Amino acid sequence: MYQGRKWIVVLTACLLVFMSACSGGADNNNSNNNNNSTADPTTNPAESSAPPTEPETFDPFGKYPETVEFTTVKATVNNPQFPEGQSYEDNDFNRFMQEQLNVKPVFQWTQPQDGFAYKQKLDLAIAGNDIPDVFQIMGSSVQDVQATLKRLVDADMVEDLTTVFEQYASPAMKENYASENNRTLDLFKIDGKIYGIPDQQGLENFNFVWIREDWRKQLGLPEPKTMDDVIAIAKAFKEKDPYGGGKTVPIAMQMESETNGLFGPGFVFDQYEAFPRMFYKDASGELKYGGIEPQTKEALKVLSQLYKDGLLERDFAMKDTGQLQEVLASGRAGIVGQAWWAVWYPLFMTLQNVPDADWKPYVITGENGKINFGATAPTRSMVVVKKGSNIPSFRSNG
Repeated sequence: MYQGRKWIVVLTACLLVFMSACSGGADNNNSNNNNNSTADPTTNPAESSAPPTEPETFDPFGKYPETVEFTTVKATVNNPQFPEGQSYEDNDFNRFMQEQLNVKPVFQWTQPQDGFAYKQKLDLAIAGNDIPDVFQIMGSSVQDVQATLKRLVDADMVEDLTTVFEQYASPAMKENYASENNRTLDLFKIDGKIYGIPDQQGLENFNFVWIREDWRKQLGLPEPKTMDDVIAIAKAFKEKDPYGGGKTVPIAMQMESETNGLFGPGFVFDQYEAFPRMFYKDASGELKYGGIEPQTKEALKVLSQLYKDGLLERDFAMKDTGQLQEVLASGRAGIVGQAWWAVWYPLFMTLQNVPDADWKPYVITGENGKINFGATAPTRSMVVVKKGSNIPSFRSNG
């Protein structure tokens, strides 16, 4: 029983750190239940035996009598916006978690999420068998996360959380996974067991075309409705150079393994009903692989022309997300393809240095006259627990 509790403490805490905040509850963690005395054989058992007790209950959101510390690591973002005096290690969220549960994360290291620095350092930590109690696996695709998880399971480095999840995951969490028919959980099961708790994102992820609206108005350009309109605006940004000094980047883009990644070319592929790296059924119900369909070739022709016309940076194919964020933060970018949440991240970076900048999203109709978008990966991260983690408050019970 205590072993199960040991892991749910860590699991609950890590979910608070990496996924969502949860409210606290009453302290139901009773530890003084062991009776090692030997009964007198001459005593009538009916007189000496204590009445049977109710099975011990456990509240995963209850507060522990002693602070439970667990080691972890953190993927950071560029230019984090903390209230004054706060940091990843010391902030209102971590303090709330300690007040409600009496659990506390201890960071071994942090690394930027962008540019794969976090993943690379985690790979080295796994290779050196130097992983923390709780940590997040991240990757550019589902396959990346699956490969890292399998590596850990094969090496017997992480805990089987199947029973813990079944007993202690909240109804809201289970309902969230069930809303997608548990496909996210099933993607990462190994031999039918749950070894990690994946984040779950919406499967739909429409790519808006975000345009520097202040530049568009300054140059007297019409609002875009088609891909040709977007290209015309990009050409005007190149010719008129609203940033100045010949440094305007008409379209900020990079080529990642996923077209819908940050600054990816997904908004171009969408216009031609092209969905690279995706299996899907066409109108006749036949299974297709988007990477080899004719419409993908049409989208690549457009990207090639954008490059030839100088609307993309010459080294765009070699840039990572961190480098594109620098372009965005400098105020040089004119057009980017991003999802709805881009207004929070990363477009705010422009406003930090150019307060008068104005980004506006546009929905662009595809060549078929419809608004096209494909499903995205349900997750690219998950939380796991180190096998045999030495949680101080449970050393005597483990």
